[in-house]
Amino acid sequence: MAQVLTLLTGVAANVGFQGMRGRYRYKGLLGFADHREDEAIIFKRFDNGVSVALVLDVSLIPVDPAQGECLMAILQNCLIF
Repeated sequence: MAQVLTLLTGVAANVGFQGMRGRYRYKGLLGFADHREDEAIIFKRFDNGVSVALVLDVSLIPVDPAQGECLMAILQNCLIF
């Protein structure tokens, strides 16, 4: 999950961008609380303390029954090199 949050926000734990001349630093900005209040992920800015809570629904999406036929049609029209 940490890698997904890094991709979404641009910040990282210990391996992030170290910045240029003290600016644009993203290293060390991603951290995790010791406990969770609920299912929300809370993003909090260090500069002004403003935060936002995000709830992510990771439940499965039902498969479209026509997807198999569409995939076969696509694969039949692909060129093989």
